[in-house]
Amino acid sequence: RESIARLSRKMATEILNPDTLDSFTACKLIPLDKNPGIRPIGVGELLRRVVGKTISWAIKTDAMEAAGPLQVAAGINSGAEGAIHAMREMFSEDGSEAVILIDAENAFNSMNRSVALHNIQIICPEV
Repeated sequence: RESIARLSRKMATEILNPDTLDSFTACKLIPLDKNPGIRPIGVGELLRRVVGKTISWAIKTDAMEAAGPLQVAAGINSGAEGAIHAMREMFSEDGSEAVILIDAENAFNSMNRSVALHNIQIICPEV
């Protein structure tokens, strides 16, 4: 337990050489049928997932404040489920005839990670 805590602290607070993290960032790829096409989904190894959960738990409050209302499920148990129920309730109102959800692109994979990391340093320096 102490070793995982030390590793998590080191990874969250120090700049590490990416070459030393190859085995840590390795993952199993699982094909997801997207009709048409297939999207590879990476499932991280146990240590990576435990360290990620540990860091997430430690910065949970700061991350929730930084994300504000933009992140529906940030730090909330079953947060995505709550969003689904809210949409269902909106659709059942008398004045609503339709509810539309548009996911035009995979925004996560098209964002500029350097800019995102810079913004995180400014908005949520605890991270």
